[in-house]
Amino acid sequence: MLLFFVAVITAALNGQWLGPAATEVMEKDPKYKAFKRTFGKYHGMSMLCNLIGFLCTTSNLIYTALNLSTI
Repeated sequence: MLLFFVAVITAALNGQWLGPAATEVMEKDPKYKAFKRTFGKYHGMSMLCNLIGFLCTTSNLIYTALNLSTI
């Protein structure tokens, strides 16, 4: 239960503080504006990889839980 609580807290911190702070810095610095498109592309691919990893891990855990009687 503690891990789920930590996950909620970190998600809230990311949504309320880290995300807006990063956006504010990126909008003010012209150097970051030039790399916005490239950053978005790599960030999107990174999120897709994380999502695939999460789905694979979840599927593995579900499969293992459903077949506990054979272990």
